[in-house]
Amino acid sequence: MTKINKTTILIVLAISNFLFARQNSVDVPWQDNHSKAENLEISLITFSPGDYLTDWFGHTAIAVQDTFYNYARVYNFGLFSFDDGFINRFVMGRLIFWAGDASLGAIMSRYMKANRTISYQVLNIENDKKLELAKELANAVLPENSHYLYHHYEENCATRLRDLIDKAVDGQLYKSTQDPAEYTYREHTRRYTAQSPLMQWLLMFLMNDSIDKPIKQWDEMFLPDELAKYVGQLKLENNLPLVSRSFVYFDAHRPSIPGQTSQLPLWTIFTGLFLAGFTILLAVRVKQGKRLFNIIFMIYSAIITLVFGFIGSSLFFMSMFTDHLVTQGNENLLLANPVTLVVFFLTIASVFSRSKKLQRGIYYLWLGLAITSILAILLKIIPVFDQDNYMIIAVLLPVNAAFAAAYKIIQKTSDE
Repeated sequence: MTKINKTTILIVLAISNFLFARQNSVDVPWQDNHSKAENLEISLITFSPGDYLTDWFGHTAIAVQDTFYNYARVYNFGLFSFDDGFINRFVMGRLIFWAGDASLGAIMSRYMKANRTISYQVLNIENDKKLELAKELANAVLPENSHYLYHHYEENCATRLRDLIDKAVDGQLYKSTQDPAEYTYREHTRRYTAQSPLMQWLLMFLMNDSIDKPIKQWDEMFLPDELAKYVGQLKLENNLPLVSRSFVYFDAHRPSIPGQTSQLPLWTIFTGLFLAGFTILLAVRVKQGKRLFNIIFMIYSAIITLVFGFIGSSLFFMSMFTDHLVTQGNENLLLANPVTLVVFFLTIASVFSRSKKLQRGIYYLWLGLAITSILAILLKIIPVFDQDNYMIIAVLLPVNAAFAAAYKIIQKTSDE
C-alpha cells in the first residue's frame, strides 16, 4: 500500500469517527436495547505481531457494528498499564488485564500507524446469539466486569474472545478443536520469539515443563493467528461457515511467523563452546603468569557470574515465592541458580584477596554447578524430567564445566 493510500484511509477514518459521533444520540445501541439483531454485524479482527515484545504474539478484537445507526465499537481484552505497580505485579505473577472498547476508526488508525496487518472475519452468527454476544461485550467493558488475572496461555485477549465466540455458536468451536495440536506451548513460543534469539533463550530458561505437554487445537487459540485460523475453518451444524466473508483491511507486508523451530539452535551450541573455550584459554594464560590475562579473567568471570547468577536467582525467586506456575519446578535451576550469584560476590572478593581458601571455595562452587549441570542431562532418562531445555543446557553446561576446570588450573598454579 502506498503512502498516499495509507494517509487517505486515515483521513477517511477520522472523518467517519466524527460523523458517527455527531449522528448518533444513542451511546451503545445494542446495550440500550435499541439495536435489532438483523442490523448487527460482528467481526473478528486480527492484528499481526508488532515490533515490541508485548506485541510479538499479535492481538485480536471483536468489532460490533449497527448498520442502522451507522455505529461501531471495537472490544478487546488486552489492556494493561505500565503504572508504578506493574513491575511488582509482573514479577509476582499477578498481572491484571482488562477489557475496553474504542471506535473502529481509532483502532484501525492505531494499528496502521504501527504498520501491523489487519485482517477481518465477518461472523455468521444467528441473530439472537448475535445480539446476546453484542450485549455481553458491552457489559464486559464496564468497570465492575472488565478486570481479570492475566495468564499468557490460558487467560488473555484471544482466549477471552475464543470463549465468547464459542458460546455464541453453542460450543461448536470447542467441539471442532479437540484434536491434538501441531505444536506445544513452548514450540509456539519459540516460533513467535524467533526474531530475537537472546529473548527467546531467556524465556525458554524461565519456563518449566508445563509448556511441553501435548495440547489440543482449542488451547492453541491463545494466539490471535490460531484463533483466526480455527474460526475460519469452522463449519456450523447448519452447514454454513462461521465466517461469512473475510478480507485483509491493511497489509503491512511483514515476514510470516516461522513454522517448527529447533529445540537446539546451532547458535546456542556455538555460544556454549565459545564461552567455554575462552574460559580455558584465559585460565591457561593466567597459569603462565600473565598478569594482564589474570585481570581479564577476573573481569570475564564477574560478568558471566553476574549475568547467569542474576537470571538464575530470578528464576529461583519466581519458582519459590510467586504465582508464576510456569516457573515452578524448573529443571534449569540445576544449571544456574543463587549459587552462581554467590560465585559472583566471591569473584569480586578474590580481586582484593589472594586467599587460597577463597580460590578453593570458588572452585568447589563451580564444580558443584558443573555436576548439577551434568545431572540435568542424566535425569532425562527418568520420564518426569522431560523439560525441553536443550538450548539452555547447550550454553550453561559448557560454561559451568569450563569454569570448574579453569579454577582447578589456577588453583594448581597457586599451589606450585
